[in-house]
Amino acid sequence: MRWLNEPRTWAQDGNTLALTTEHGTDFWRQTHYGFVHDNGHALLHPATGDFTATVAFDADYRELYDQAGLLLLANETNWLKCGVELTSGHRNIAVVLTRDFSDWSVLELSERHVGPVTIRITRLGTTLMVDYSLDGIRFTMVRLGYLPMDDAVEVGPMACAPTGQGFETRFTGFWIEAPARDDDQ
Repeated sequence: MRWLNEPRTWAQDGNTLALTTEHGTDFWRQTHYGFVHDNGHALLHPATGDFTATVAFDADYRELYDQAGLLLLANETNWLKCGVELTSGHRNIAVVLTRDFSDWSVLELSERHVGPVTIRITRLGTTLMVDYSLDGIRFTMVRLGYLPMDDAVEVGPMACAPTGQGFETRFTGFWIEAPARDDDQ
């Protein structure tokens, strides 16, 4: 695995990764805001073919747009990030699919939910499916999209603090395996 924009503060112990984001970090291209940011933190693993990448995590979200989850990187202008993001005062499942320009979708989490969230990306050719789970067992699909990409990509845990001073994220599992089947949804 390799760091894309290694944070100053991080530690790994077995399958647990803890990191503190730095101020002004994000992954975003053009749409609405007109800027390009590619300085978010991500610990990436090479992957080829069809697969499902899954990560479980929890974070101390504090400020607008604090976010953590997964990044799938095809290249600097084609990528997908998904996870939990603090917007409008709530934790939301958020997905940004970027094909030269970023788009963004959010789904508010129940205010009763506290604790870790599990996110997974399933790649089938140029199709990406994003699912989330609040218990690590039952998954709900939140996005199905197209991303032009070569066979080889990189995928792994990511976290950003676009407006805040930084926050701590704890990833308690990351794995890549055979693609999740439709009946796993």
